[in-house]
Amino acid sequence: MLFSILGFVSALLSTYNSFFALAAFAALALSVSLGYYFSAATTKEFGLTSEVTSLLTFIFGFMAFDAATRNFSVMLAIGVTVLLAFKERVHHFAEQIEKQELFDMLAFLVLVFIILPLLPNQAVDPLGVFNPYLAWLMVVFVSGIGFLGYALVKFYGAKRGLAVTGLLGGLVSSTTVAFSMADRSRESKAVCNSCASAISASNSVTFLRTIFVAAVLNLALVDSLMYPLLAMFTVSAAGAAYFLESSRERAGKVKLSTPLALAPALKFGGL
Repeated sequence: MLFSILGFVSALLSTYNSFFALAAFAALALSVSLGYYFSAATTKEFGLTSEVTSLLTFIFGFMAFDAATRNFSVMLAIGVTVLLAFKERVHHFAEQIEKQELFDMLAFLVLVFIILPLLPNQAVDPLGVFNPYLAWLMVVFVSGIGFLGYALVKFYGAKRGLAVTGLLGGLVSSTTVAFSMADRSRESKAVCNSCASAISASNSVTFLRTIFVAAVLNLALVDSLMYPLLAMFTVSAAGAAYFLESSRERAGKVKLSTPLALAPALKFGGL
């Protein structure tokens, strides 16, 4: 709180002399550096989390003075607080990552943030049918759902992890969930029931999603759609519950080979 107030007051005083904010930050950085030096020399612990947080807190207070950056500073402050609150879990997560998982994570980021933005979002063939951006978006959806399923299985076990994947994936595309889960079940026979539960769960979410979309776009349709879609939701949810109850997987018994199943994703995108 004091560091944040110091940043805010520094921003206020810098309206009279811009040198003051730089001098205040330099003084704080020097104090933090000296504190770190003597603390590390005494305790032999060399973590920089507290020191970096102190400097960030000063910056957030400085940003809060300007109306243009005030909301952004609040968002960043909350984000940093969340990271600090989950520090031990983040460390545990990092320790559990294997080399192949790291490579696949980087490959997925390349698919999403490098290749996808570079593709033209318009038809490029003479018939006006093939849109490279939309086709690659299907690849991202399938590989992303597979990646999410792998992560949830790794940390929550197949029984709960794949079921949650189905629920979340159904918000995007139940078809991609079905495709990804079919590939997972072929990779490991032990997760067949959990994959079936995920597919049924994604279908059930789709029916609720359809009701919501209809209510937003054309409320008059909801009366006609409500009961048939709720009936289908009930059947799909019952199927998901049945397969989930029938599954016997445990977190340590299921071993999936790779997080990023790129080959089936490419097939789906091609189709």
